[in-house]
Amino acid sequence: MRTLFVLVFIFFTGLFAKIAVADENRTSVNSCEQVKSLFKNPPAQFRSAPLWVWNDAMSKGKIDIMLEDMKSQGIGGAFIHPRPGLITPYLSDEWFDLVRYTVDRGEQLGMHIWLYDENSY
Repeated sequence: MRTLFVLVFIFFTGLFAKIAVADENRTSVNSCEQVKSLFKNPPAQFRSAPLWVWNDAMSKGKIDIMLEDMKSQGIGGAFIHPRPGLITPYLSDEWFDLVRYTVDRGEQLGMHIWLYDENSY
């Protein structure tokens, strides 16, 4: 079993060694040590990004609190996911303003924000 683990580790280390990490400097990963350091403190694009269900009245203050909480727990981003129960009018000017605010605030925090938009399909 240990041999299998080592082989899988070597395979993925070789694979990741050729991947360009998309940070501000587009740093290439060229060594096992760089891969190890990324595992210890991965950039945002390699961290968890949960579905962030918006099914309540959303506000800029609530967004700030939730994003800062996610960031403090090591989350690299989130998928805004509107769901039934959403009190903020869906696709309204307020909705789009809050989405834009969330993307901008996420960028300030070094997080990636996506819109997973299948509200009521």
